[in-house]
Amino acid sequence: SNPLFSAASGAITMTLFTMFGTLFLFTQYMQFVLGYSPLATGVRFIPMAAVTMVVAPSSARIVEWVGTKAVVAVGLAATSLALALGTFLTPGGGYLPLLGVLLIMSVGMGLTMAPATESIMGSLPLAKAGVGSAVNDTTRQVGGALGVAVMGSLLASAYGSKMADFLAGLPVSVPATAASAIEDSVGAAVHVASSLPGPAADALTGTAQVAYVDAMGTSLWVAAGVALLGSVIALVFLPARAVIPEDSAASIGPSGIGSGPLRLQSFTPAGPGLVTANDAARHLPELATEDCPADTITLEQVTVSTPDGRELIAPLH
Repeated sequence: SNPLFSAASGAITMTLFTMFGTLFLFTQYMQFVLGYSPLATGVRFIPMAAVTMVVAPSSARIVEWVGTKAVVAVGLAATSLALALGTFLTPGGGYLPLLGVLLIMSVGMGLTMAPATESIMGSLPLAKAGVGSAVNDTTRQVGGALGVAVMGSLLASAYGSKMADFLAGLPVSVPATAASAIEDSVGAAVHVASSLPGPAADALTGTAQVAYVDAMGTSLWVAAGVALLGSVIALVFLPARAVIPEDSAASIGPSGIGSGPLRLQSFTPAGPGLVTANDAARHLPELATEDCPADTITLEQVTVSTPDGRELIAPLH
């Protein structure tokens, strides 16, 4: 078994579950409750994307200091917190409360996805990199599809029930076609309301918006629970650092490993001086040669690919 691979795959699945599900809900919330156009709704998601673009690359450096376990667990916990805060959104609250939810959620997802993806790929030998990539893509697709399906179903069930009660309490009957559309989606309810006289339109629109927000809150609580479960799984099962089986480990001696050139894959710096594998390759060109005198390398460990295709993590003497 490979707990790093399994836990990282689960973290990716749960992250995409919450992301796609909440984007599905928040898009309708902005359009049919807050009244934004489709274009204006898309523009209001830009801050979320911008924050994720900043946080995700930074997560790699944070992992160097505190480890993958802590970063992924904190990221999923932050996502859970954001979703819990989303349950307090109201029909008349405007965009700013939603923006706060989106920003916290984007920080959490940015902290989670990059380290979890690296854990999936880094936990496998080079010969199985294709398998890791395929699993990584599959977990994203499954997580996103399940998020929309599960959260959308919960939303539809809760919303439809509330609107059915509202329609049953009206003094006049509503045509079956219109009633079915009203119970199916808040967008349809707003559309039907636009053809009604003023007081009736306001009553239907207001009730549909309140019902949608309440149903959205139910779905967000479920999503928050999923993200929190992912955080617990990361804390329990995700190793703090990548674990390499003992039969894959070897030590680098003065003559290197095997025959032929060695290729630098990654490294753990002994101090804050070198921060990327490319930097190490530039500053320590002897790593890329067969003759790599270990006593001249200022690194704690290095992962190399040998000529026969093996990938080894080696403590340096």
